[in-house]
Amino acid sequence: MVDRGARSIRIAGETGSTNADLLNALRAGDPVAEGEWLIADRQTAGRGRQGRRWFDGHGNYMGSTVVHLYPDDPPAHTLALLAGLCVRNAIAGLMPDRMGRLMLKWPNDVLLDDGKLAGILLEREGPSVVVGIGVNLVRAPQVEGRETTALAVHGIALERDDFARNLAKDFEQELRNWRTGGLE
Repeated sequence: MVDRGARSIRIAGETGSTNADLLNALRAGDPVAEGEWLIADRQTAGRGRQGRRWFDGHGNYMGSTVVHLYPDDPPAHTLALLAGLCVRNAIAGLMPDRMGRLMLKWPNDVLLDDGKLAGILLEREGPSVVVGIGVNLVRAPQVEGRETTALAVHGIALERDDFARNLAKDFEQELRNWRTGGLE
């Protein structure tokens, strides 16, 4: 477990999918605290939107967290934008000279030099949304007809656990902003 203060990041050596694990916990009535993260060293059944398989290259980031929705929260689907912004922010400080080449592509991608760097998957279970994030830190998959990239290809070495802590911290702050200020 990687401790980051009041919240925690649990690490699974291998799992089918961090999203599926949290969804199953919610369905079983297990308490899943907002702001706690589950990340995996390896996923055997990771997926993205429309059931696409998500690559689980060793050293890449694969993680999920839960957001419990309140009646006055902004629309749940906008959590994809919030998550993309958090991924961008977690990387931004490492490459300030290349920020113009890092962009969000609605609804669920983060691109670097037009190559897909990260993907986001939202899945709802009752009043909760599981937010899954995959980021190519070390290597990118070969996807026919689609350009992909990894931070390492651009000379950026980022340890997965350091990225996880930065992402979790930023997600917590942006979630507060989302709840108090909406999409503005």
